[in-house]
Amino acid sequence: MNINPDRRDAEYGGRAVHLSPQEYKLASLLFAHPGRIVGYDTIIAGFYRDDPNGGAMDAHNVRKVIVCALRRKLRAIGWPGTISTIWHTGYRADVPVKPAVDMPTQLMHKMR
Repeated sequence: MNINPDRRDAEYGGRAVHLSPQEYKLASLLFAHPGRIVGYDTIIAGFYRDDPNGGAMDAHNVRKVIVCALRRKLRAIGWPGTISTIWHTGYRADVPVKPAVDMPTQLMHKMR
């Protein structure tokens, strides 16, 4: 997964999708440290950093809508990972890890 700040898009496997400003902020937070939980407070602070009202909108619903939209867009470009909800804590980008040795090779070595 590549998050491009100049074009504000996400790219995976040669396919790209444009991200809204809020989706881009969320993707940047999640993919800066894949596999680590990004807390709700950190996400909300990132969303409303430039908001003079300090996030007067319903932050909980806005966050859920943005996460849903980002998940949909990443699936559309074929990203095989997931954005997991960690209840009462935050979200985590679960990036699939490719095995160091493919399964058929491992099995062949065991058969010897």
